[in-house]
Amino acid sequence: MKSKIKTIAILKLIVLLFCTSCSKFVEVDPPITSTNGDNVFNEDGSAMAVMTGLYTNMSQMDVSNLTGRLTNVFFTTGMTGDELELRDKSNSRYGLYYFNNISPIESTWGNIYNMIFIANSAIEKLPTGTLLTPSVRNQALGEAKFMRALCYFYLVNLYGDIPLALTTDYKVNDLLPRSSSDIVYRQIISDLKDAQDLLNENYMDKDGVSRSLERVRPCKSAATALLARVYLYIGSYNDALLQSSNVIGNSETYELVNLDEVFLKNNREAIWQLQPVGVNALKTKNTREGQLLKILPENNEPLVFLSPTLVDSFDDKDQRKINWINTVTTLNGSKYAYAYKYKIGFEDSDTKEYSTVFRLGEQYLIRAEAKIQLGDIDQGISDLNKIRKRATDLSVSVSAQLSQLPFGLSKIEALLAVEEERKNELFTEWGHRWLDLKRTGRADAVLGVKPGWQTTDQLFPLPGNDVRNNPNLKGHQNPGYN
Repeated sequence: MKSKIKTIAILKLIVLLFCTSCSKFVEVDPPITSTNGDNVFNEDGSAMAVMTGLYTNMSQMDVSNLTGRLTNVFFTTGMTGDELELRDKSNSRYGLYYFNNISPIESTWGNIYNMIFIANSAIEKLPTGTLLTPSVRNQALGEAKFMRALCYFYLVNLYGDIPLALTTDYKVNDLLPRSSSDIVYRQIISDLKDAQDLLNENYMDKDGVSRSLERVRPCKSAATALLARVYLYIGSYNDALLQSSNVIGNSETYELVNLDEVFLKNNREAIWQLQPVGVNALKTKNTREGQLLKILPENNEPLVFLSPTLVDSFDDKDQRKINWINTVTTLNGSKYAYAYKYKIGFEDSDTKEYSTVFRLGEQYLIRAEAKIQLGDIDQGISDLNKIRKRATDLSVSVSAQLSQLPFGLSKIEALLAVEEERKNELFTEWGHRWLDLKRTGRADAVLGVKPGWQTTDQLFPLPGNDVRNNPNLKGHQNPGYN
């Protein structure tokens, strides 16, 4: 990983952190002239600014690169899965994803490992920061542990066995072999347990001291939400049940909100969100999801649109189909359905929506699946029905409402119901659908209808340069790739 990791120097990071941004989220005090790679973690302001820089990196919308950032995982996996149709099938860049023929120069890997490098720097340096306030040290260290866990969660699910870099020593990182998914997951769980102990229960401001109404910094519940997801993915259902219940039980902070409020900034369903940040003179005030997915009438040639199979999977009585899916007829007469969870795209509008990374709805779905896997099927169905009730128009007659799922289902029937609810609730959000199909062994059955699909398409390829330059990766490319 020398080509990816060695080049990320702390001094370069500091320059990035203190650049002017269009978002108040990344407004930080100007750098102290003595700040450098060795002492950036010595003081409260600069230490917290490093973590702010990570979220800035995640939030940035760069129209010249729609695939390279972790936050574009909804876009890339929407095409590799069954959520998004690519309008121009001959598109040389995005067709690689749609036809599951991804090039070994795919850049998400590098973006994620760059963030891991920064998190590792914080984890190494924060414990010895001489001027840090203890509470700030804990918050910053908790955020770093959380971010490293989040990054490795996506790496292991996109690429399979991966190099596990836990240091900033490039001489070590350059020669790392692939670690098994089990080992990576153990590290993720360890980091998240540490994050739970370190992070504040409240949402904190950029100084790490003041409480904030903004839900844009990870808190203890964010670590718990990710831990619940991780336990579900590895089949530790009792632990998934416990962790998701901890978040759901925090009713003072979280509740399911109306469908038209779910993606508004700082709503009570949001567990962790990202504020929009523009780059390349793109002074965007709203989300990358809205910009990439919303189709306006003047967009005669949209990049992607919702697949008909996804749209058709919704019951017509399901308010998610009404509120979260829209259709448009473009000026050339073509009609498209598109994801309308985020209502604002490139319009010049005040910031009303934040990109939602974790929310309460997912925690109900995690708990439902865990209960069903543990044999408590009817209680799992009850949790699914809470999500369905939110998607129901209770003002109409019962016959016109979205029906509740019946009790008495078999385990197989109940798990298929979970799959359906997750598809309809979480579509185009953070790669959920793609990862669900893979972890449940359903990818071949569902995606086998795609042209040229083969089971090895379930993993992205490791970057060719890394495979060639690291002797411990040579000959260890993912199957199906050269």
